Amino acid sequence: MKIGTFPEERPLAVFALCAGAGVLAGRFLPEAPVFLCILGITAGLGAALTGKGKTRLAALCAAMLFAFLLRSGCYFHQPLPPPGEYLVTGVVREIPAVDEEKRHAAVQLRDVRLFDQDGAEWALSGAYWTWYGREEGEIGAPKAGDTVRTKARLYLPQGQRNPYGFDFRRYLLERGIPAGLYNQGEYEAEQASLADVRALAARTKTALLGRLDRLFGEDSALPKALLLGWRQELGEETLASFSRAGVAHVLAVSGLHVSLLAAALSLALRRVLGQKGRFVLVGLFLAGYCLLLDFRASAVRASILTLGMMAGGLRRRRTDALSALCLSFILIVFLQPGDMSSVSFQLSFGAVLGMMLLGKRLEGTLTPLFGGRIGRAVSAALSASLGTVIPVMGTFHYFSLVGLVFSPLMCAVLAVLLPVYGTLLFLSLLYLPLAQPLAALVGLFSRWMLRAVGWAAALPGAFVNTPAFPWPLIPFSVLLLWLLSPYSLLRGRKRLALLGAAFVLGCAGHLLTIDRAVSYTQMDVGGADCAVLQDGRRTVVVDTGEDGQDLCAYLLSTGRRADLLVLTHLHMDHCGGVFELLKRNIPIGQVVIPKGAERQQVSLSALQLMASLRACGVPVSEADAGMSWREGNICLTAVWPDRDTLRTGQDPNNYCLVLRAELGEISFLLCGDLSGTYEAYAAQLADVLKIAHHGSPSSSSGEFLRRVRPSLALISAGSERGAAIEDGEVAGRLQALGIPYQITALSGAVRIETRGECFTVQPFLRSD
Repeated sequence: MKIGTFPEERPLAVFALCAGAGVLAGRFLPEAPVFLCILGITAGLGAALTGKGKTRLAALCAAMLFAFLLRSGCYFHQPLPPPGEYLVTGVVREIPAVDEEKRHAAVQLRDVRLFDQDGAEWALSGAYWTWYGREEGEIGAPKAGDTVRTKARLYLPQGQRNPYGFDFRRYLLERGIPAGLYNQGEYEAEQASLADVRALAARTKTALLGRLDRLFGEDSALPKALLLGWRQELGEETLASFSRAGVAHVLAVSGLHVSLLAAALSLALRRVLGQKGRFVLVGLFLAGYCLLLDFRASAVRASILTLGMMAGGLRRRRTDALSALCLSFILIVFLQPGDMSSVSFQLSFGAVLGMMLLGKRLEGTLTPLFGGRIGRAVSAALSASLGTVIPVMGTFHYFSLVGLVFSPLMCAVLAVLLPVYGTLLFLSLLYLPLAQPLAALVGLFSRWMLRAVGWAAALPGAFVNTPAFPWPLIPFSVLLLWLLSPYSLLRGRKRLALLGAAFVLGCAGHLLTIDRAVSYTQMDVGGADCAVLQDGRRTVVVDTGEDGQDLCAYLLSTGRRADLLVLTHLHMDHCGGVFELLKRNIPIGQVVIPKGAERQQVSLSALQLMASLRACGVPVSEADAGMSWREGNICLTAVWPDRDTLRTGQDPNNYCLVLRAELGEISFLLCGDLSGTYEAYAAQLADVLKIAHHGSPSSSSGEFLRRVRPSLALISAGSERGAAIEDGEVAGRLQALGIPYQITALSGAVRIETRGECFTVQPFLRSD
């Protein structure tokens, strides 16, 4: 290929870049400039009709950019009605996720219509409906494909509220859902008409899942995941084992699954139909399969690539795999722009792109070492892993070492197992008793496979925790993949010089962005409590919140360990996140609890938590007033409880650990859930006060605040109490004394950086 011919020979690759840029621009712009987009599309198409060569290509790129900017803006910035009560109609998009313990179902709706009391109508592409069912008996959740009608309250989903935390709004937008609904009570449901193909597909999927239950019994979870992408029944521990063993990709219906099923179908039809007939039937099968999976990005991408390869065989010429991949990218992000930011989309395309760019080079290196088949399998696994390293590190925060060996073996097993699952399902539809004896044997093998995955994940050194990939190094990594690929036009010294320059710039950018500040971060964990104190690489965690999800995301993303973990008391809203810390293998240097904390009125869950810490070999010590700890420039001193006043069997709030924290020259008083009865014993001068008990009026009296004299107060409270606290007694006392305050329910996480005798306050959610 001559220099400068790549865009002309593979225009779809250039169009894909323009489409991606348009989606990103539409995502982050306040709203799509509709008139400008239409003008840009029209001008681009007009210039393409009159131009030639590179001029035509540039004009088409401009039209593509504006088209996707318009599509993305309309997708991400739908006009939404105000929160409130509405009469709602919509179609159940997917099988509801039912929680029998909490008696509610999470339901994804599409084609939603909202009607207010004045008769005004709103149309939404989708809604996330949380429905609370009957208190006894079957919960009675709606079925996939049903058209439902109910009265519900609409709310706007929250976005990200903590650094590296979960973004519920983005999670829903990736699925085309801009709003949420919740209600409790009855609803009306009826089957959608047969003309609604997507509803018919949803009901068909439900029926197939039921058939797999009858076919495989208690071993049906794995066939459901591999054939239909239904992973809900595998359980969190099993899913974690697949991730740690480096084989989570086999649970995503993608290229391997689609190519195996298409090949099996084509082979079965070989004696009946010619090549064109097989192409048509396989195409129809893949279209129906994608419909069954609700057009999951990985399945659509794999189907387009598979059909592209088959079309190349019909034309007696080789299909350009990169162009086929770019075509699937363009189609998917146009239909569902939110997919581009989803992890499954990034993993699916990253793995295939890694194999395209690095597969041949690695195969040439590894084949002489391992032999033909093994060398190709290892090179495919390694190149796919390298192609997905950025989203894997940014989302899962691990790199599976055992997966480099185990993944090719699992793919070989899947090449046999998946067609067997499909064949048995087909036989069961014809005559169930014929398929059940065979399914019993295959189910036994499935059980062994799950055990093998668990064994691989539990091997010493099976995986390593990794921080999020440094963003300044992302351009260098992308450039490295490109320069090592067959599509690169640079060779020798020019390639090395470009790589060296990009690497130096990336490393310089990374070094400049490393967080070296001495800081305190009050995490937004709803009605729970959690704070992170850090000095360079030294980290102190004070309480963990109830679930620990956002805390773990922060520690893992920044590559931190909990050098010291202080649990102010053993109420689960302060210590429940310890379970997540242990599950995510985050190192804990030492745990400190109040003196006699386990002998107060604590729950069985709290005692189990402490037992789990000790079973994992984590040192646990008890503390009372006067004890101190130091981590770098962070000094902690306990000011309450006093051992002379301790009694057992009491409310843990009365004897919670109150800390005076000194970060450089700035002092913090962290009051946990200390009750007003004992707060006078803990009053000390401090620059920053973490208000006790989530802003409860029974604590933080006027006298206490006058003795502490803080320059800033922090209140950790849930969104349902934010407005009430702002209008409540504690906020009134703070205002009367001229003390500014931040409430996490309104500001999100609050980060305080100390510099000498000064400090800066950075709320995560900045008010306009």
